[in-house]
Amino acid sequence: MPQLDAGAEESWTPGPQPVAQPPMVQDERVENSQTVRSSPLVRRIAKVENVDLSDLEGTGLGGRITKKDILSYLTERQKVAEVTRPMVQQVAQDVAETRQAGLIELKSFPCQRCGRASLNIWLPAVRISAHVTTVFEVDMSRIVQLKNQHSQDFLNKEGIKLSYMPFFIRIILRRIEGISNA
Repeated sequence: MPQLDAGAEESWTPGPQPVAQPPMVQDERVENSQTVRSSPLVRRIAKVENVDLSDLEGTGLGGRITKKDILSYLTERQKVAEVTRPMVQQVAQDVAETRQAGLIELKSFPCQRCGRASLNIWLPAVRISAHVTTVFEVDMSRIVQLKNQHSQDFLNKEGIKLSYMPFFIRIILRRIEGISNA
């Protein structure tokens, strides 16, 4: 977490160590951070605080990420954590109370056979079944013109914007009526 002094100069002290992530994720972040324009200090802060520099927009020369950019990002991240922490704690407390009251019973079981069975059914079905797309080309110019002509009056009268759906519904209903009358 960044520590800001009351003086003119901002300083940074390492916050609590981040939760260890799998090495592959950290390696990807380090690679991404090295391709972004930033100073060695910024890269060090990003490494200690586990920040992906490619997620930040630099305000420095040529889009370079400055110390001020990363410190403001860390401050904002801390504010978000402070806002969401009570909500997470409340949900955890509600779940614990529900569990203690016996209203829910949590069971866990391996689903390896279930997963394999699903894959054995669905994968061949995806390979075998036909994937078809049908496209119809329709001249909508008259409907667009009609909609544009009446959209403002409709908005003033009904309080909502006029969409194309009423036109489609009317066309379909006329077709259905024509078929039923024939």
